[in-house]
Amino acid sequence: MNRTVSALLVAAGCAAAVGVTAFAAHATAPETAPATAESTWMVCPDGGPVRDGSLTAVTVVSSTSMEGRFDITGTITPCHPSGADGPKFAVAFYGALGALVPEGGSQTYASLGPGNTFTLHVTVPGNARALCLVSNEKTRLDCVGLGWPLGAPATVTGHISTYAPQVSMPLGRAGQIAPGPGCPTCTE
Repeated sequence: MNRTVSALLVAAGCAAAVGVTAFAAHATAPETAPATAESTWMVCPDGGPVRDGSLTAVTVVSSTSMEGRFDITGTITPCHPSGADGPKFAVAFYGALGALVPEGGSQTYASLGPGNTFTLHVTVPGNARALCLVSNEKTRLDCVGLGWPLGAPATVTGHISTYAPQVSMPLGRAGQIAPGPGCPTCTE
């Protein structure tokens, strides 16, 4: 009988130890795996962002003092192949209150045209002072200045440095951008 009681106590002790170990393992594991930068922005084999891209043409389609609509064409060279729902690049607008990706301002690398070309159609607020091609929140590849003369349509003032004062800020974070389809840093 002592042998039976001892065996039951050992079995119960082992079961309790396994239960505690399983609980401890679950408690220390993250609930969900953190998203990698590759889920939004392309990460090159060297760990850095895409570094080759340019804005070919930025055309004012229409504008008021409150907003402007622009057609944007350019090229960007991905550093590796990606799928249809792979990482994206974007055109962001920069203004006195920050930098954001407007609705329609992003595209996946997989949807690039021949020669790695793209076309985007965006609407930006009248306080935007620049548009930049970006490959992540902090990497501007090419920028153009915008002018909003009093009572006149918006103008594209030409290419500006990616370090110009009006663009020296990172993109806004998720939750700060109006949601829209294809927006890489939006919350939907």
